[in-house]
Amino acid sequence: MEALADLRERDLWHFMRQLCFSLGAHRVPAAVWREARAPQLAEILLRFRPGEASTDLAIRLLEKIGYKDQAKKLRKSTEKEKGRWEENDDELEEFFKCPQCPSKDLTIKIQPELPWDHIEGHYRLNCTKAGSFRCCVTDLIFDVNAPVALTYCFDSWSQNLNEEHRKQWEIVGPLLNIQADPEEAVAAVHFPHFLCLEGKGCSEIYLAHFGEKGMSLEKPDSVGPYHVELKNLTPCPCGAVLKKSRFEGKIKAHAITLLYWEHRYKYTLRFYLLPNDSSLKQAVNKRELLSHKVQNPSQTMQPLIIGSHFVLKSTPGLSIYPKKLQFKYPPTDRHIQYLELYLEFMEDVLELVLLEDDTNDLVWKAFIKQEEWIHADFHPVIVRSTALLGHRGSSERSFSKTCFLHCFISSKPWITY
Repeated sequence: MEALADLRERDLWHFMRQLCFSLGAHRVPAAVWREARAPQLAEILLRFRPGEASTDLAIRLLEKIGYKDQAKKLRKSTEKEKGRWEENDDELEEFFKCPQCPSKDLTIKIQPELPWDHIEGHYRLNCTKAGSFRCCVTDLIFDVNAPVALTYCFDSWSQNLNEEHRKQWEIVGPLLNIQADPEEAVAAVHFPHFLCLEGKGCSEIYLAHFGEKGMSLEKPDSVGPYHVELKNLTPCPCGAVLKKSRFEGKIKAHAITLLYWEHRYKYTLRFYLLPNDSSLKQAVNKRELLSHKVQNPSQTMQPLIIGSHFVLKSTPGLSIYPKKLQFKYPPTDRHIQYLELYLEFMEDVLELVLLEDDTNDLVWKAFIKQEEWIHADFHPVIVRSTALLGHRGSSERSFSKTCFLHCFISSKPWITY
């Protein structure tokens, strides 16, 4: 944000201090906010307050530390930007599109609000008229027939779906808890799923509800390429599951990749291969708070089979471990596997290629230019706190041992397909 660049060093420190109090001191370690500068403040704001909420919070904090002119300027620019979004929602983030799963999207794309007393992962949507609205963060779709206030959040599968149920049911979408006021204004809710149905229906998809008596299952009113519809909203955690017995392990899923530069170590990248689940993307984004996201093709070239293994080709001189990675839904947010890559040197272009282990089919590739990875105007936060870093030889290293990225440099044309 340009408004933050105008702050003097002491005022920047006061802004960060107020930001920590607003977000919760435990969520932004002291080692980060003590050394943060304007680029990092903007990134922290966007991580914890997506969309308009980050700007609203910045305006409040600028006014609180006495920068009323900057707050006023930021408010005016926000109003202009808001009008522009209302005129054209095509500039909002694109949703996942699979060539094998055609669909017509007639919804209105909406960036949700976050309350001032924001609780982590909670969102709010005030629908002032009837229509079909699609949340850009959770991918939920709400069909409403009257004005309604919607509050919703991601919930935890690991805390609700026990091990016995996991043997029978495959998680195929995020678990979400939705509250509506008034409830009768909601005609239907469309819960996202990441199955690749190839334009066909599926009778084995259910919606799992979790209440005081445990899990209950309900057949959805309809099943679409990316969502399952529920017409009678219930105020409890709910998400899509698939009965495993009919598929014999051949469950196709839409997959995405996420790539982050760990700037504490100059040539270290972390690569994630995940089902297209908005709650998993959010969990990774929070984990990588101190890293820089590298822009690359996010979705794979084709749907992937859950449980299958993948490898990437590599060149000599790269630290690689192990040689295979299984594509699956993680048991918890803390056990999301990532692939780690360490480069001894950086050439002009880095090419990454992901192959299916059994068939050697190409499923994803990316060409990353050096300037896209290491930005000249990006000033990383130097963290000196051992409490934040932890013991790199223990938990962080043991995590990286679970999987590692295989890659190769484009100047080494020895790979054949």
